[in-house]
Amino acid sequence: SGLNANGLTAALKHFPGNGRSNIDPHLETSSVKADKLDLENGDIYPFKQMITNVDNNNFFVMVTHIKYPAYDKENPASISPIIIQELLRKQLGYKGLVVTDDLEMGAVSKYFTYEELGVRAVEAGADVLLVCHTLDSQEKMYNGILQAVKEGKISEKRIDESVKRILTHKLTSDIQLHVDPETAKNVVGKNK
Repeated sequence: SGLNANGLTAALKHFPGNGRSNIDPHLETSSVKADKLDLENGDIYPFKQMITNVDNNNFFVMVTHIKYPAYDKENPASISPIIIQELLRKQLGYKGLVVTDDLEMGAVSKYFTYEELGVRAVEAGADVLLVCHTLDSQEKMYNGILQAVKEGKISEKRIDESVKRILTHKLTSDIQLHVDPETAKNVVGKNK
C-alpha cells in the first residue's frame, strides 16, 4: 500500500515460492520436492491471499526459475505454462502482470539460449521478461521473440494479451508516464 500510494508497483516474488531451495538460482537450477497440497497450504498461500484480497493491478507477480515437479516435471516455473497459465492465472485467478526473474541467471541461462528463453517465457504466459545485465542478451532475446512471431510460432494474439495488461497497468496506475529527457539526463546515473 505504501509503494502504491507513492506511484510504485511492487512485485510479489518468487512465485510459487523460493523458501524450500538452498541453491542460489543466480548460479544453478534446483527442484522443490513437495506435493501440491503442501505447496498450496504453505508456499503458495501468501500469493493466493494477495491475489484474492488486493486489486491485481496494484502488484506484479515475479516467477522463479526453480522447478516444481508436482506441477511441471520439466520446466522451471519462469518458462512453465502449467505454473503461469494453469496455476497462477486459472487456479488462483491472477489478472495482473507476470514478470520473470532475471533470465540471465544461471538456473536458466546455462540450459537455454537467450533466443529460446524469450520464446519459452512468452509462450508460458509471462508479460514482462527481465534481462538485467547485458545489451547483447537483451538483443538476442528480443530478436528470438520477433523471429518467433514472424514465423507464427508465437501469435500476435499472445503478444497482444501482454501488451493489453501492460497498457492497462500503465493507464490505470498513479505512475508518471512521461519523462522529461533533460531531467532524466541530469538525474539518471547521478549520486544524490
